[in-house]
Amino acid sequence: MAGRGLDETGIDAARQRVLVKIDRRYFRPTEVDHLVGDPSKARQQLGWHHTVSFNELVTEMIQAVIETVKMEAKPRNRAKLRRVYTCPL
Repeated sequence: MAGRGLDETGIDAARQRVLVKIDRRYFRPTEVDHLVGDPSKARQQLGWHHTVSFNELVTEMIQAVIETVKMEAKPRNRAKLRRVYTCPL
């Protein structure tokens, strides 16, 4: 590794070759005002059909947030979560 934050790169030490580098062209906004999904292409080309209803999906998402909050509330997990969720920018 070389650099820090957005200037960090992953280097193959043996060959001194850059393997991973951040490309700002692929950044996207953290907040998107309007997201629309259309599964018709997956249905048409892959024969895919959803197996989870919208209400079930929302329930799963809320449960995941609740579990994260519970874990954050435990003192021994706070340091661990800071490492996971903190970006060194």
